Amino acid sequence: MKTIDIPLLRTIIAFADSGSCQGAADIVHRTQAAVSVHLKRLEEVAGGRLFVKKGRQLMLTADGHTLVSYARRIIRLHNEAIANFETTSFSGTLRIGLPDDYISVLLNPMLQAFETALPKAQIELLCAPSAMLRPMLQNNSLDFAIVSGETDTQEGHVLRQEATHWIAASGYQHDARGNLKLLLFPEGCILRKWALNALNAKEVEYEIVFTSHNMQALKTAMSHGLGLMIATQCNVPVGSVILTEKAGLPPLPDVTVMLIASSGVDQSVVEPLHAALRNHVEWPGAGIGNINSN
Repeated sequence: MKTIDIPLLRTIIAFADSGSCQGAADIVHRTQAAVSVHLKRLEEVAGGRLFVKKGRQLMLTADGHTLVSYARRIIRLHNEAIANFETTSFSGTLRIGLPDDYISVLLNPMLQAFETALPKAQIELLCAPSAMLRPMLQNNSLDFAIVSGETDTQEGHVLRQEATHWIAASGYQHDARGNLKLLLFPEGCILRKWALNALNAKEVEYEIVFTSHNMQALKTAMSHGLGLMIATQCNVPVGSVILTEKAGLPPLPDVTVMLIASSGVDQSVVEPLHAALRNHVEWPGAGIGNINSN
């Protein structure tokens, strides 16, 4: 009987979440070569093609997506089984920070992850931008935070690498020669910094017409045609338009979503929480918005 080792399943999940071998390597803390070996071994066990090359990019086939779905379920059950026989002495309060733009994707699985990994913990949740959460981690005002960072970051435990898009309401007609109207998070937001730096580098004229800490407020303003906003893949609203380089807009970097613990948190608490969180999160896939190159 064929069997698939748990590390192999973790690798294909990491590949599916990051979209590349290098991204998977960062998530599972292995070399890119080791990830490639894992993926090849999975194809040998499956007896069919799980991956296909499109240009330079390696992508999952239909069978590959099916295996990822099974892998998530298997890993979730595996971790729940392990957690059921593990005991933790931690029973106090943990102060958690979560950016507003990840509430819809991460709040529910985060609560499930705590129930799995740290069932005796009590949670205090603060929703604030990543730029506000980092200093609070540094001065131990928070125990954990989920934050967004650069793709080559060395901090924290990586949960996912997300594509970043320019998006607009359905029916938006982009004029590359016009003055862009922007809907942005306030100063300190990494997406705001990337967007403005990219526009300035291309000498594209723009005007910031709406600013808010609240993701839903930005989405509402965007849906009413006030202008463009910048969002990660999981935050692209259904029916919205994704504007590409063909529309004259500069490309934006991928963002890394990570779990960071303050220096005062015991590492024996960090690892099970990170593992449980990764296995409870099901990120929205690509293709949520419509691609528009006008």
